[in-house]
Amino acid sequence: MKLSTSIKTLRDKKIKDLVAKESDTKAKLLRETEQKMQPLEEVNLWLTRVEAAKTKVEAAITTYEHKGDDNCFVRLRQLFELAESVEEEVSKEVEELLGKQFQDGLVMKQLPAKATLFNSSSLLRIRSTMTEKKVEEIMRLLKDPKVGKIGVYGMGGVGKTTIMKTVNDRVAAYFARIIWVTVTKEKGGIEMLQSMIAEQFGEDFQKNLLCENDKEKRASMLSNELKNEKKLLLILDDLWDEISLDKVGIPDPQRTSSSEGCKIAVTTRSLVVCDSINTQANVQINCLSDEDAWNLFEAIVENDDLLYNQEIEPLARDVVRECGGLPLAIITIAPVMKRMKKAKQWSYNLDKLRKSRAEIEGPDGNVFQLLRFSYDHLKTERIKKCFLYCAFYPEDHQIKTEDLIEYWMVEGFIEEEKNDEFEYNTSSRSDEIGKGLDILKEITDSCMLETIQEKEEEYVKMHDLLRDLAIRIMREDYGFISKAGMQLKQFPDLAWEKVSKISLMDNRITFLPQLNCPNLSTLLLRRNGPILGFFAIPDRMKLPSIKFPESFFSQMLALEVLDLSQSDFIKVLPSSLSELTNLRALYLQFMRQLQEIPSLAKLTKLQVLHLGGTSIKELQGLENLASLKFLNLDDTSELNYIQADDALYKLSLLEELHLWECQFFSDKDSTCIQDLTHLRHLSIVRMSFSSYENYLKAIAHIKWNNLTDFSIKLCVDSEGSVELAHKTKVVSVYGLDIYNQLSSFCIPVNTEALLLSQCDIPILSKIPCINSVKSLKKLYLEFEDSRDCLVMGNEMKPNMLASLEALKLEYFYELKVIWKGVLPSGCLRNLKSIYVDSCHCLKNLFSFKILQQLKNIEVIKVTFNDEIEEISGLADEDDQRDDTLIHEIALPKLRILHLRDLPNLHSISTKAWVCESLKIIAVFGCPGLRKFPFERLSALKSIYGTNEWWEQMEWDDPASMTALQPLFMDCDSTSPDIAELGAF
Repeated sequence: MKLSTSIKTLRDKKIKDLVAKESDTKAKLLRETEQKMQPLEEVNLWLTRVEAAKTKVEAAITTYEHKGDDNCFVRLRQLFELAESVEEEVSKEVEELLGKQFQDGLVMKQLPAKATLFNSSSLLRIRSTMTEKKVEEIMRLLKDPKVGKIGVYGMGGVGKTTIMKTVNDRVAAYFARIIWVTVTKEKGGIEMLQSMIAEQFGEDFQKNLLCENDKEKRASMLSNELKNEKKLLLILDDLWDEISLDKVGIPDPQRTSSSEGCKIAVTTRSLVVCDSINTQANVQINCLSDEDAWNLFEAIVENDDLLYNQEIEPLARDVVRECGGLPLAIITIAPVMKRMKKAKQWSYNLDKLRKSRAEIEGPDGNVFQLLRFSYDHLKTERIKKCFLYCAFYPEDHQIKTEDLIEYWMVEGFIEEEKNDEFEYNTSSRSDEIGKGLDILKEITDSCMLETIQEKEEEYVKMHDLLRDLAIRIMREDYGFISKAGMQLKQFPDLAWEKVSKISLMDNRITFLPQLNCPNLSTLLLRRNGPILGFFAIPDRMKLPSIKFPESFFSQMLALEVLDLSQSDFIKVLPSSLSELTNLRALYLQFMRQLQEIPSLAKLTKLQVLHLGGTSIKELQGLENLASLKFLNLDDTSELNYIQADDALYKLSLLEELHLWECQFFSDKDSTCIQDLTHLRHLSIVRMSFSSYENYLKAIAHIKWNNLTDFSIKLCVDSEGSVELAHKTKVVSVYGLDIYNQLSSFCIPVNTEALLLSQCDIPILSKIPCINSVKSLKKLYLEFEDSRDCLVMGNEMKPNMLASLEALKLEYFYELKVIWKGVLPSGCLRNLKSIYVDSCHCLKNLFSFKILQQLKNIEVIKVTFNDEIEEISGLADEDDQRDDTLIHEIALPKLRILHLRDLPNLHSISTKAWVCESLKIIAVFGCPGLRKFPFERLSALKSIYGTNEWWEQMEWDDPASMTALQPLFMDCDSTSPDIAELGAF
């Protein structure tokens, strides 16, 4: 009697449809969460109900299969009735789940963490007595229930922001929420300040605020939102002008309970600004004492033999005195002086420093002359120009280093000499980027720019005083003008005939006048339009498009660099663009509304053309751009006509080509591939395919070993939603039935990162191309619903996947074990990181034997796995005898262990883990985990989790708890710093 037939039918039909919808929903969620969005609660609830429905059906089938052979009629009758009951109940629920429509979408903007941490330990270059006292004084005032508003004031460059960042980090645990807003001169208006604060409460609130035209209502909306926060600290950094808290919408702590409500701290150069908001306590930041100033100088020079030379020491102390105790001056001058090895050099430069004191007038004149000294000692004129170019960005802007170097390249700053034939250098782009990085290091080593690392992106930032100095030098010495980020609504009134370069980035310019600019070589209009600040505009706000006069470019024929990118209110570019025959770089990327551009046929000197993310429908004249080195047509889904079919073939100097989601070349994949084989200088390619046949042609014909970088995507019956965070040589495949394509499936021989999504993969040893690629470092596998094991030790050959460094598995619905057996010699020997997410059938991650073989593992991250009970445990029965002989597991390189949302986890391991390099442990949503198996935690720095979990931990030795307690930090798993731990 087959009692499970009906319930199996339910599983095979309706549950299969439900799993398909679940997979699609998760794929979309994955894409959205990459953009800092978070799932709506109704979406999370729906996914939970789907899992429950699937589990209920599988449990019923298992029950029938174990008990269906019972001959007892009563029990058979009970099972039959249970089958009918389960089928009726689950069938109804599945129908409801299948019919679910998410009217409000899947996600909302992820709210910022309760505080942004600045890694203050690296900010204070020297722990001076004065700075420590000021930090402690501000912290005491912030914790005082009688004090609601605090002012921190002092001259520019004295270290106010650095001190407040240190305070921010140290009081993060005391406040429920800290909001840090950098105001600056250009962002000091009420509307802008409201928008920046509102951004911290999510995109929906910010948009609603921006839509409100009534100033009083807007202030009231913001005030109510801030009042809802308990124990909030609002930090307004670099406030320049007097403001009214009421007009902005910041509740006054003096009228509320400042112990539980909103506290305010401002940093400013003026005590008058503090008085304007009636601060209850003010802390003045003074210049360093002579001793502290010397200690800071000494810490930067890092050469006692030099500084304590009997001839040089008195000169060095005089140099420090000339800095007047100003940290910014010391930080920029010390790197200059450390290069001086002889006393005569010190004496000469000291004299030079003294003579320059009176050369710059104004309130910041003394500071400027000290900073000018550092600028003058940049080694070459081109390095100085590269430094000055940073002032073309808005104040306090984080400048992406690759964007900055791109500008330097097209400006000709990187090459010292120009080539007569092209009036510009003929070096390869990769060589220039290398030189650009050297120049940037020269500047950052001189402490003229601050370096910032976020994930895999690098940024630099310019201190506002250095930017003010740079703007002055640019204007006086070169005729360069920077009006970036000033909220201008029209072009400034200038003697335009004298201007050679101008930046009008990040403004609100909508009116474009007719200008006479015979000497203008650079025009930067990036991010302009009728926008409020720099933020997204609600759809219901009707805003006009920017219209160019047809002859706009006719009077600026010397133009060489034109950037209109991200100016999202321009639909048509004027015909006069075609007259810019000297143009070398044209940046139009992410102008989403741009539909028409004139012919580019005359722009024969053009070397860089970026049209990615536009809505252009036609591209004329591309075949004439013989000097082109860089072409980006990514995400041009409307592009259906290019004047010449062989346009690519004629771009013989092309080095970098981006055709990701380009409609025109998607329709002509085969022709495009043939053209690429003739481009001898091509070194970087980014392409996507919808045809498996054309993908295979590309793999076969393109000379991959000649490329320094490539990114290839194949989408077959699936929407590719995830991109690997890997810089070079990436292949992403979506929806290909690899199991039935084993003989043909291949990837470039020098691939470094591979993503396979919804590809029905077999065990890894069965995929020939993966095992033949010797350079593969990252492997990301997701959305597999039929694979119960991934690595079979007895089918692996020695040294298989020997180069693999990172493995990520996500959404494997049937995966019961990752590996079986023992790995042959050399297999996975370089594996450093493993990340397992949403694999709900896994009971453990490693057998003891396998984990013992992974000697180079550095990061283990396991998240959202419902059934996992332990991280390392006993293997299958065949291997359990070997596992029982293991008493401890040595993991000499393990640095990070991150466990999140593992409701059934009760143990990390029953064997001791010897982890002499372990630095960070993060545990969230693991209520059953009560013990640590670690030994020799000499390198441990931090344990992240919730107080509730930590207080339930059990200890065999009370001394262990005593030793680890100072390392524990109560925090939220959603904070960016925690979420990124062990990121793939």
